[in-house]
Amino acid sequence: MRKWIYIITGLYLINYTVASFFDYNVGIAFLTSLFFPACFLAFLYQIDVFERERFKDILVVFFLSLIISAFICIFWVPLRTNLLGPINNGLIYNQLIYMFLGAGLPEEIIKIIPVLIVLKRTNFINEPIDYIIYASASALGFAFMVNIGYQYSLMESKPNILAVRALYPTIMHVATSSAIGLGLFFYHESKKIRYVILFFLLASIAHAVYNVFWQTLIILIIF
Repeated sequence: MRKWIYIITGLYLINYTVASFFDYNVGIAFLTSLFFPACFLAFLYQIDVFERERFKDILVVFFLSLIISAFICIFWVPLRTNLLGPINNGLIYNQLIYMFLGAGLPEEIIKIIPVLIVLKRTNFINEPIDYIIYASASALGFAFMVNIGYQYSLMESKPNILAVRALYPTIMHVATSSAIGLGLFFYHESKKIRYVILFFLLASIAHAVYNVFWQTLIILIIF
């Protein structure tokens, strides 16, 4: 499994490297999107002081999430538009419903798939904190992939807006995925699926709330 993950990730990175020669903004978007995930990955490596995870294992989950996220989103984004229509900019209630169904639920599912694969096919996760470490690594892969497009579209904006747009969604994705990781741990200990469902719903709701109010948050922080 590792071999194919490395090969596909390598092709993914080569694609952006080549594209950067034709449009340097692609390279800038790529690097600015990578900066915070790289910092968080280094933090995840250091966080477990009792049984430190191998950094290459954390990277495998990060790469796997990047691959799965990119593949699924190719189909999900147009499907979401067909099913739910364009983003509703009307009432806050309608926006929250749209973001819950169109972003919160599906994106949290996408981010947790690599963790489930790791649980099934490896022994990476063997202590409580590992659920959060690998859920966070998966979230970072998704956030990196998504942020490239957003950073590219905001290239004409102020540098502080680019930095905030790269940082805060990354923190949100890590937090919500960590919550689901916690639910998986409780399920592992109790064998009660309600913990997974509860934390998944809470993560999806928090995700939707962030998506609706992130612009207000950025305005308050910057100005």
